[in-house]
Amino acid sequence: MAERGEGEKGQGIESLVVSLLSKGIMIAPDALDFLKKHPEKLASIDLDSLKGALSLEDLENAPSSLSDGEEFPTPREDEGARILYDYTEKFDMKGELSDFTNHFNDRYRNLSEMLKTRAELKNLSSVNRLSSIKEREEVSIIGIVDAKRETRSGHYIVEVEDPTGVAKILLSKNGPTIRKADEIVEDEVIGITGTASKELLFAEEVIFPDIPQMGAWPGKSKNVAVMISDVHIGSKQFRADYFDNLVNWLNSNNEVARRVKYLLVAGDVVDGVGVYKGQQKDLAITDIVGQYSAFADVLDKLNKRIRIFVSPGNHDASRDSDPQPAIPKEFSETLYSLKNVSMISSPAVVQLDRVNFLVYHGTALDSVIASIPSLRKTGYDNPHQAMIQQLRKRHLIPSYNDMSRMFPDGTDEMIIKTLPNVFHSGHVHKLGFSAYRGIKVINSGTFQDRTSFQVKVGHHPQPGKVPYIELGTGAVNILDLTNEGDGGPTIREEVF
Repeated sequence: MAERGEGEKGQGIESLVVSLLSKGIMIAPDALDFLKKHPEKLASIDLDSLKGALSLEDLENAPSSLSDGEEFPTPREDEGARILYDYTEKFDMKGELSDFTNHFNDRYRNLSEMLKTRAELKNLSSVNRLSSIKEREEVSIIGIVDAKRETRSGHYIVEVEDPTGVAKILLSKNGPTIRKADEIVEDEVIGITGTASKELLFAEEVIFPDIPQMGAWPGKSKNVAVMISDVHIGSKQFRADYFDNLVNWLNSNNEVARRVKYLLVAGDVVDGVGVYKGQQKDLAITDIVGQYSAFADVLDKLNKRIRIFVSPGNHDASRDSDPQPAIPKEFSETLYSLKNVSMISSPAVVQLDRVNFLVYHGTALDSVIASIPSLRKTGYDNPHQAMIQQLRKRHLIPSYNDMSRMFPDGTDEMIIKTLPNVFHSGHVHKLGFSAYRGIKVINSGTFQDRTSFQVKVGHHPQPGKVPYIELGTGAVNILDLTNEGDGGPTIREEVF
C-alpha cells in the first residue's frame, strides 16, 4: 500500500492529466514522468501555446515559478545536465616505449577514420604503394607528420608516416598548399592529395580532420551558463573583489542572473603549492587543503539552483599531465561535500540543456602557440585562435614537444570525438572568443592579477571579464566585473 503522501501526490497527477485532456492537450510519457516529480513546473507554462501536446522539452524549458528568496532543489542528472565524457585514470602504463607507440597508433587509427570520410581524399593509397603508382598520377594518403622543414628556395618538405612506411611531401611555394604549411605541426594526422613521382608526392591539397559545419543551435531553454577559469584562490594576486562581484551578481535579482542555471570552472581553481620554484612567497594561503576550502566557502554562498562543474588545471592537485582526472577528494573534500558541485576531468564533455560543452583547462595552448609560427606573436592575446587550430586538428594536443604535458594512456584521450557546441578553455589568463563552423570558442580569462612570471614573458592577463552564454540562442555576452556601479557589473553584448 502506498504511503499517504505518495497517494495524495498520485491523485494530484491524475487530476492534472484529466484537466489537460479536457483541454485537448495530450501528455508525452516522459513529460508525465517529469510532472510526477515536479508538478510545480506546470504553473509556469502557457497552456494556450502548447498546440495540443505537452512535451518534456516544454517542461524543462519552463522558467521556475519559485518566489524570491525561495530555495531551489539541488539539480540532478535528469534535469538538463549530463556528463557525456569524464576521464578516469587507468594505471596501466608500463613505463616503456610501447606506451607511446600504442598511444600514437590509437591517434592514427581514430583520426584516419575521420579523414577517410572526406570527399577530397580520392584514390586513397597506403605509403608503401606510392612507388608503384604511375608518374603524375593523382593519389591521396593519410599520415602522421614526422617532420616539417623549409627549403632554401621557400618550399616545404613534410615527412608523413602511416603503418606501411614514410613518404616525403612537397608543398610548393607557388602552389595552393603553401598557405597551410604554417599550420602543419609534428605528430598530427593529416590527409594529402597530389601527384606522385618516384621520390616525392607533390601536394595539391592538405586536409585536416577538422570539424564539420554544425547544424542549428540545439538549445531552446531560457537558462544561462557562466564560464570562468583560473581563479587561483590562495595567490596573493587573487582578485577577491572581482570574484565577490560575480557572487553578488549571481545572487542578485538581475534578470539575466536569475536565469543562470550552470557555472563551468575550467581549471586552476587554486594557485596550488610547489607548482614553481619560490611559489611560497606568492601565496596568501600556504596549504592546498586550505585553498580548496576557501574556494568551497565562496561557492557555498551561491544560490543552490546553480549547478557547478569544476575541472582541474595545471595548478590544481590533479596530476600535471593531460588528460587530468578530477581533483582528488583527499585535497578538496569540502568541494565534494557541496551537493550542487560536480567534479569533472580535463577535458570533459558536459551537456547542459541539450548544448554540448567541451571543457578543457588549456594547458596544451602553450604547445599549440609554440608550434605554429603565425600564432607565436598573437596567440597569447587571442587564445581563441589557438583553440580553433585544436578544432581543425580534432585534437587538444596535436604536437608532442617540450611544452606538451601528454600522458601516454594507451588510448589517445585528447582526440575531439564528441562534437561540442561550445569549446571552453582557460590557462592563458586572457579573455578570447570567436565562432568556428557553428561552435562557440571561448577562453574565459582569469581572476588573478599579472604575476612576475607573466611580466617576464610578456603576457598581459585580463582579470574580471566573465563570459556567459544564452543556452536558448547561443548568444555570448561579457560581464565586466572590474567596473561595478550601482546597477551591478557592466554587461557587454558580444553576439557571434
